[in-house]
Amino acid sequence: MQGLAALAVGATSALLVVLARNAYSLSGTGYGLWLSAIAAGALVGPLLVPLVARIPAYQAVSGAYVIRGAGDVGLGLLRSGVGGAALLGLYGVNTSSGMVAFQTMVQREVPSGITGRVFALLEIVWQTGRLASIGVGAGLAASIGIRAVFVLGGALLTLAGAVGFAGLSGSARAAASSL
Repeated sequence: MQGLAALAVGATSALLVVLARNAYSLSGTGYGLWLSAIAAGALVGPLLVPLVARIPAYQAVSGAYVIRGAGDVGLGLLRSGVGGAALLGLYGVNTSSGMVAFQTMVQREVPSGITGRVFALLEIVWQTGRLASIGVGAGLAASIGIRAVFVLGGALLTLAGAVGFAGLSGSARAAASSL
């Protein structure tokens, strides 16, 4: 799940400025307002942590990937800069609350003696996937267009969330049955 997610978000994160400029015709100020929408959402996200904490962590993490994936598809399809800003505000909420769910999931599910190594491995997978995604995404943007990159990235991220729902729910069931 983490590897697929990294392959999806590297390109869409790095190429957001290209989308803003080329597909939405936003100025530097418009792009700055998009970034402000992400920041505003990220400030709201922690307020949702008590609500998110009621959901099993694997569902919150998987759901966060699906929500971000749908947002990236939306960014690829929308034509309104204001609509794009609304999606990016949701992205900010989703990212900050999803990070808490991800950290919680790893801390609860991984034995304490190897938690640090698992976090390190997950970070390596994340950064390597993002770097690969940036390279591939730049080539795809040049060949099929920036909007298509966001639609494909969103679809891949949604797939990552589906893998998480399927694979992690099986892990949770196995853990519960061993109790």
